Amino acid sequence: MRIRLFKFSPVFEFGLGKLLGSVPGFQVIVDRGISRPGHVDVVSATSADVGTVVRLSSRARVLVLTDSPDTEQAQRYFLAGALGCVHASAPLRTVVEAVQRVARGQRFLATDFGLPAVAAPGGNDELSPRETEVLSHIANGRTHDQIARTMGISRHTVDTYVKRVRKKLSLGNKAELTRAAISSQLALSRAT
Repeated sequence: MRIRLFKFSPVFEFGLGKLLGSVPGFQVIVDRGISRPGHVDVVSATSADVGTVVRLSSRARVLVLTDSPDTEQAQRYFLAGALGCVHASAPLRTVVEAVQRVARGQRFLATDFGLPAVAAPGGNDELSPRETEVLSHIANGRTHDQIARTMGISRHTVDTYVKRVRKKLSLGNKAELTRAAISSQLALSRAT
């Protein structure tokens, strides 16, 4: 898997390049050339703007490394075409997982931003298809009764799915659930 580092300070770029280069199967490219299809461009949010993400994402898959936990800024990167956004101080295993998911064309939403993390396949926190469907209906502003009618299930079943989603994503209140629902809907629409 080819990973291109873009717009980092030389010291950070060197360290990140060494760390990612030590992962089996990763080939780190440090150049200023044009993005190539199949590459993952890891971009520094401190020196790249949304326009840079738009340009890069038209040719390669983009992962933004940022030092800001601002949810709205992360959403701007996603809307600009980035497939992932992760905090620069995240553990290496988190950055590696983000690169791997982005390389496969999947979204990576880091919990650092108050967004739900996309669980690893087979993980205990992975949402079921029905839970994902309920979350999608919530993102579209439907009430529990409307969701029940649309899905052909009882209101009680919808409540059960919502409780499971809240537990799996560690969400406390309706506002957090709604934010997660909207974030997940963006992730699903970008992944297709």
